[in-house]
Amino acid sequence: MTKPAIHQFAANLSFGDAISNDMLEIKAALIRMGYESRIYAQYMDERMSKHFNLFNEYGGDKENLILFHASIGGEVFDFVKNLPDKKIMIYHNMTPPEFLAGYNDHLANLLTSGPMKIKEILPYISYVVGDSDFNRRDIVDMGFDETKTDVLPIFVDFQKYDRPLNVNLQRDLKANGMKNILFVGRFVPNKCHEDLIKAFYIYHRHFNKKSRLILIGNSDGMENYYLRLRKLVKMLEIEPFVVFGEHVDFDDLATYYKSADLFLSMSEHEGFLVPVLECFHLGIPFLAYKGGAVSETMGGGGVLFEKKDFGELAKMMHQIIIDEAFKKEIVGRQRDRVHNFHRGHVEKKLEAVISKVLN
Repeated sequence: MTKPAIHQFAANLSFGDAISNDMLEIKAALIRMGYESRIYAQYMDERMSKHFNLFNEYGGDKENLILFHASIGGEVFDFVKNLPDKKIMIYHNMTPPEFLAGYNDHLANLLTSGPMKIKEILPYISYVVGDSDFNRRDIVDMGFDETKTDVLPIFVDFQKYDRPLNVNLQRDLKANGMKNILFVGRFVPNKCHEDLIKAFYIYHRHFNKKSRLILIGNSDGMENYYLRLRKLVKMLEIEPFVVFGEHVDFDDLATYYKSADLFLSMSEHEGFLVPVLECFHLGIPFLAYKGGAVSETMGGGGVLFEKKDFGELAKMMHQIIIDEAFKKEIVGRQRDRVHNFHRGHVEKKLEAVISKVLN
């Protein structure tokens, strides 16, 4: 018997972001399972064009299965809803639009309409998986049958970090005993980069002058927010000690990770937060604000805090960086946790979900 095709749909695909990488990993897994598979999107980064097709190029087939990645509103919702294919929704959550208002009103409007679009399409969906239980419960709260939901973590290719580093960059980052505090994620207000800057300012001023804050991410569509962050750094007179990295290639990204003494997250809304797993795999101590699904993804690894007291936080940053025994304990718990997210485990879960729907 010929296997059906399994295609993925999403509203927006961006270079290097977690959902786009997840879709590429899922496509590879589906092909290993013996399925024909393509990726369709409404909007896409030109750098990703070889991997994707425009959503309205697909004609539909009642024998096929669609994996629909829901994270933002858009025309693709109505298009997928009206296709005859069986459908699984992969729900990545939606950033509350109030975070983006005043910075990108178009995106904020899409996010405002998102929950309504989700509710409209749910009657046409056979099964829903969230990449965290935080996300899965969001769908159940919208009225979807809980018995037809599950958790499917985001695919993360840990092997891609086992590659040669940019030795010149690493030498510069480690010169003169500098300590590097890292955050990786889009420049978007829910990730609260301004709080990272404020906490670093206190740490740098009162605990360690030989320290640097590294902010890696994409500011496309968030130029006003990015400019605000640059102005804050200038006002605090710490420009020589804050690195803003945009459009960083992967060799450099891996080098930034492996040169980090601490990863700090202040994000107030996350449906998963992939850098948790990247840091856990690489042995980088992870210190994070308890926002959204972050504590669930961390699963007892790393260090969480619930109050943004920058003075106390600077003390904690200092303790993690200088106390080798404390750091070893943190990293050990992180490595225990990351085993749950290895590719083989997630791929088996995906295969089980697909079987439920097709059979």
